[in-house]
Amino acid sequence: MLTLFMCLSSVTIARGQEENYKFNNSNSQVKFTISHLGVLRVNGNFKSFSGKFKLKDNELIEVDCAISVKSIFTDNKERDNIIITAPYLDAENFSEIHFTSTVIYYSDEKKQLEGVLRIKDVERPILFEFDSDIKKDSGKVTFSAETQITRKDFNLVFGSMNGLIGNKINIELKINAIKE
Repeated sequence: MLTLFMCLSSVTIARGQEENYKFNNSNSQVKFTISHLGVLRVNGNFKSFSGKFKLKDNELIEVDCAISVKSIFTDNKERDNIIITAPYLDAENFSEIHFTSTVIYYSDEKKQLEGVLRIKDVERPILFEFDSDIKKDSGKVTFSAETQITRKDFNLVFGSMNGLIGNKINIELKINAIKE
């Protein structure tokens, strides 16, 4: 009887443990899309970012991510060099874009990740729809999320260029992570 009690106790403890994961950048992507000139779309991504998240009972409970502004890539070097300057992303004064989760919702219909996104000196709450594929046996987790933000909410106002650049930015994350 004592042996059975000890086994059940250890299962309960193991079930509630948090597991830490870090982003595997070689297999992950942070992508965005924004309209340009009203009819064109600019697709881009960030080549350098880092992040961690926690799982508990196979559910996401915490996410933290930092993106290097200078790593922006839109397949147009001239445009990329302009985007990292003031008044755009201003990498000189704000080297990172940062996201920290605050609440994670699970329902039968969807999973949502709420948190605070900081671009330059502006922080705003945002909500990602997300999906995750947890493969414990390999120690890997795949995480994907999507959201849309409004450029002007983050004070990304570009003067005479405002009319040429869309106000809505679609963001897509595809993250592969490995257990720490």
